[in-house]
Amino acid sequence: MSRIVMIRHGETAWNAERRSQGWMDPPLNEKGMRQAELLGEHVRKHYEFERVISSDSSRCTMTADALGLEYSTDPMLREINTGAFAGLLIDDIRERFPDVVDHWERDIGRAPDGESWLDLAARAGNFVAVSGILEVEGDVCLVSHGGTIRALLSVFLSLSINAVRNFAQSNTGITVVSHETVGGEPSFGLDLLNDVGHLRG
Repeated sequence: MSRIVMIRHGETAWNAERRSQGWMDPPLNEKGMRQAELLGEHVRKHYEFERVISSDSSRCTMTADALGLEYSTDPMLREINTGAFAGLLIDDIRERFPDVVDHWERDIGRAPDGESWLDLAARAGNFVAVSGILEVEGDVCLVSHGGTIRALLSVFLSLSINAVRNFAQSNTGITVVSHETVGGEPSFGLDLLNDVGHLRG
């Protein structure tokens, strides 16, 4: 049985300020760098990966750097594109665009110039289909974003994006899905969700 180990990036200043990041590229802040260091120590002690793939966003590559392992990048692992919302405080977005946010959160609309949650789920499905991660013998690590990890979970567990969107995804949280082939079809199980034990020392 092989595993897909999904890791959310460390904290950025925009995370701390509760700003929408989307495809904008803020780096890790000091706290995020420390989170990534602790993550790296934990991963090197407890995991061995055959392949590591990171979103090409700086907050993810900085987190992947801390693992001390070779990795490739793939823009398909980027966060949901929040379009015109990017850079705005989340509370301000809800106040200024209540109807748009309502539609977006119910999967029937997009952020202006951005993606819907259904778009993100489709992108996650495409990534799984073309990346070859399910053919790897052994464990694969994906360093990505909260929204994208939720979308990947919806693909692996055959759930709607709405069903997984409230799954907690903390900075440097580790989520693990195991998979094997049964009757010629992949079968998945959720082994770990948003583990941040490494941050507690």
